[in-house]
Amino acid sequence: PEELAKAPALLSSQYEINFDRVRQGTPVENSVTLTNKGKLNLEIRHIQSNCSCVTISTEKKQVKPGESVQLKWVLNTEGRMGTQNKAITIYSNDPRNPVQRITLSGYIEN
Repeated sequence: PEELAKAPALLSSQYEINFDRVRQGTPVENSVTLTNKGKLNLEIRHIQSNCSCVTISTEKKQVKPGESVQLKWVLNTEGRMGTQNKAITIYSNDPRNPVQRITLSGYIEN
């Protein structure tokens, strides 16, 4: 319990993002804020998407206690149609929630 009280804690500003309806070929861009609510440095070990159509970037992987970092994502809608459900998975050294998922959903129309 004492160790967990001092541990890093990853908190995302959003876990579910609905980008509504977009035209095919129009990229969808947004970002979420990742915050370290713990008392030790948070290490973002890896970030991946379940689709090569989603590009992810963040300015740093080490987040000090109380600090935040922007996780930017872009969904390439080229060649895609209909209902879309994508996921971004974040792996960190947060002992309570080492793997967290952000879901992206919406509809791509012709």
